[in-house]
Amino acid sequence: QQFNADQGQYPDTLVDLKGVKDAKDPWKYSKRPEKPYLAEVARDGYGQILLYNKPGSEGEPFDLWSYGADEAKGGIDV
Repeated sequence: QQFNADQGQYPDTLVDLKGVKDAKDPWKYSKRPEKPYLAEVARDGYGQILLYNKPGSEGEPFDLWSYGADEAKGGIDV
């Protein structure tokens, strides 16, 4: 939410939250915060990197999910 408040949009990728300078297109973002929004790309409780899609489904601005322990779409938790 802070990224959206600062930049007027949600990031294109989670890497953009690590720092605007690390973004795929750093000049797309108008503000350059002193600190990254995240120190590292977020992971789920199983250590898997969270997945992000913009725009999201069902009218949401983005989707954030993980495939869990088995790393499989529609899989089961272990």
